Amino acid sequence: NKTLKNIPTYIPKKAAEMPMFFEKKPYQGASGKIYPIPYSDGISDEKTDVEYTVFKIENEYIETEILPQFGGKILSAYDKIGNYDFVYRNEVVKPALVGIGGPWISGGIEFNWPQHHRPTTYLPLETVIEENSDGSKTVWTGEVDPMNRMKGMAGITVDEGRSYIKAKIRVYNRTDIPQLFMWWANLAVPVNDDYRTIFPPDVEWVNDHDRRAVLSWPIAKGVFHTARPFDYGEGTDMSRYDSVVVPSSFLISQGQSDMDFVAGYDEGIQKGIVTVANHHISPGKKMWTWGKGDFGEMWCSNLTDENGPYIELMTGVYTDNQPDFTWIAPYETREFEQYWYPVREIGDVKNATIDAAMNLEQHGDNVFFGFMVTGSFKNAKIVAKVGEQTIFEDTADLDPVKAYLKEIPFEGNFDDIKVGLYDENGKELVAYKPYVRGQKKPIDVREPVKRPSEIDNLEELYLNGLHLEQYKQHNYDPKDYYLEGLKRDPLDSRCNTGMARLSLKYGDFANCVVYADKAIKRLTVRNMHPVDTESYYLKGLALKYLGEFEKAYDELFKATWSSYYKAPAYFELANIDIKNGDYNGALEKLELVISLNTKNSRALCLKSALLRVMGQTEDAKSLAKTNVADDMLDLFALVELSHFEDV
Repeated sequence: NKTLKNIPTYIPKKAAEMPMFFEKKPYQGASGKIYPIPYSDGISDEKTDVEYTVFKIENEYIETEILPQFGGKILSAYDKIGNYDFVYRNEVVKPALVGIGGPWISGGIEFNWPQHHRPTTYLPLETVIEENSDGSKTVWTGEVDPMNRMKGMAGITVDEGRSYIKAKIRVYNRTDIPQLFMWWANLAVPVNDDYRTIFPPDVEWVNDHDRRAVLSWPIAKGVFHTARPFDYGEGTDMSRYDSVVVPSSFLISQGQSDMDFVAGYDEGIQKGIVTVANHHISPGKKMWTWGKGDFGEMWCSNLTDENGPYIELMTGVYTDNQPDFTWIAPYETREFEQYWYPVREIGDVKNATIDAAMNLEQHGDNVFFGFMVTGSFKNAKIVAKVGEQTIFEDTADLDPVKAYLKEIPFEGNFDDIKVGLYDENGKELVAYKPYVRGQKKPIDVREPVKRPSEIDNLEELYLNGLHLEQYKQHNYDPKDYYLEGLKRDPLDSRCNTGMARLSLKYGDFANCVVYADKAIKRLTVRNMHPVDTESYYLKGLALKYLGEFEKAYDELFKATWSSYYKAPAYFELANIDIKNGDYNGALEKLELVISLNTKNSRALCLKSALLRVMGQTEDAKSLAKTNVADDMLDLFALVELSHFEDV
């Protein structure tokens, strides 16, 4: 349901009328460049009732509210069965100057992209409602990001008969050059002295931002040499909220966990939350706290009036640290899902999937296990085994209303037992065998970046430049490392390609051609068909922007010999074909592009427009409709469709 909701709000000062050009601002370990985000540097002390548009989705188990006004965040999530806000509900909008553009609010679930925090976290997003075949609805919020013109969308659904919130995410690089992005779901949870952060049991080590320091988990010993060094003494359980007294981030690096969940649990009321995402693409797991103490209490009062302290349990997709960006190819689309659901009664979560969460622990001479499912599973089977021997088996009808809890006598080695939950067809819903600690080794602490003159070899100069480019460093310039490499070897293909890429990004098209030519000269010294064709692609784009379309055409065709640049290069070639009036050639190329990348929204819209111009009206109309349905906020598709309908 779409409703209007009054929320007491501390209104920020009007944004500065002049744009803020601040190129070297540090922010979350990366560049805090502000332009073209509006910047406000103050918050009112007066509270005012403000009416916001809120979208509520619910079923018999849970309800959630989405607030498009502030970066499309999830405002709240409520467990109807447990009568519990399993996501931190902040009942006021009380910004603090935390965001790139100033105001930022705590609570709910904030979707941070293409960096952390989301640059548009305090700006409104577009919203569209999608009707699903099962009768449920999806609330899509999204934007074309003002920094790099990429598109990011989140579709929030509460499926029929399920107790989870599902977020379907789509990010699309709608530009012609490789871009950088991260995606972190910033989940806030309400905490007290009984609250615990539950990382997967195979997590033995955690690290700080940028991997500057490493500490054992959950029992920390010694000094954590991070931004705020702190001595944890002979052993402190950092999973407990009341144990961490200074602002802290604990992140899990890729390879340090093979499990798909993070959880939080209030042992006092036996309620909590689980978040699930595929660890192969979502390795990022993080807990952030302001710390329990005077500093934390001050920040709590800065951000809320009466809702108390919170911590953040964050999950990163295609990222495992902050800053930690990944490349997305020209016109590439990435799609993935994230889930959140309440748990009750089972205690310390040991494993979780989108179907169920479970605990398994030793109680003296007994073994306890409990399951909390997210749907209705008739004739579910609970099986406990030691090796191939079944020591316990039960059948039960399970649903999200009540947990399944069991304690059985057990005299063997606890590490040998495995307990699983299976549906009536034998599909595993969730299972766990105790993890034996000592299998993981701590990661190497990342050393500070050396100055270019301190680096001995060309490969390291290139890799350091690429790292600085990828991590959007605010205090080092990747050009310095590429140019140092070119001082030592003027034809080094890697450093020349890096400089060509940066030149194109900043609109220096003539120099992009110069650097690309040098890279090509080295790449073709023995072979005219190099594996890496990025320099051809960059040169082709630069020539196109310089108006030299015939030369650009030749270079872009050479770029198609590599699979990485095949689809984007053919898309650029199709555009030149259209300019030259070769509609059949353009259509052939666009069909190839779409076969390689079915989610290339710009290629689909261009094909629709081309078909319309060629007189194939019905095909054009059908394609435009399909693209609008598939990409709910595609302006190009809506414009194309407007040629046929009143949109």
